This record gives sequence, structure tokens and C-alpha cells, in this order.
Amino acid sequence: MTRDFTKATMVWNRALSDYPVGGVGDRHLQAMANPYAQIMGSGVSAVMDTSSAEDVRQAADAFDYLGLPDLANLTRRLIDADWCSEDGLEQRLNRTF
Repeated sequence: MTRDFTKATMVWNRALSDYPVGGVGDRHLQAMANPYAQIMGSGVSAVMDTSSAEDVRQAADAFDYLGLPDLANLTRRLIDADWCSEDGLEQRLNRTF
């Protein structure tokens, strides 16, 4: 049985592989994949529990590169968010995301 992958699927799989990727688009997909997955799976605060500030900055840069400036700005806000002192911040950011 053979699998017919679309070009988009092959690009996505290449970007998420354990092998070094060379193209700028692949690097951006790789940079945003884990932070995005954390946000989608566990909410915005989870990304800072599982990613470094630099990882989150790179994800934001990737969203900019991919033409998603609003998502890039929201992602950058996560780095300096004061989760403890601002009531409802996580819920608002989750809704915004």
C-alpha cells in the first residue's frame, strides 16, 4: 500500500522531523510548531511552562513570517505576561487566541 502525501503534508512532515531543515519556511514552521501545539492543547500559559522565552520569540517571528501578525503579537505578549497579578489574563488570552 502506498501513501500519496500532498505537497503541504510533505513540507509539514519535513519541518517537524528530527532532521535539520534548510529552508527558511521549514525553520519557521519548526519554530512555531511546539509552542502552537502547547497553546492549542493546554492554553496560553502552558507554552511558558514548556518553552523558553527565546522559543516563544522564535514562534512569534514565525507567525509574522507566515503572515499572521495578530498571532505573532499575541504570542509575544506571553513572554512578559504577569499570570499571577492580572485577574482573568489567561482566560482573555485564550479567547483571543
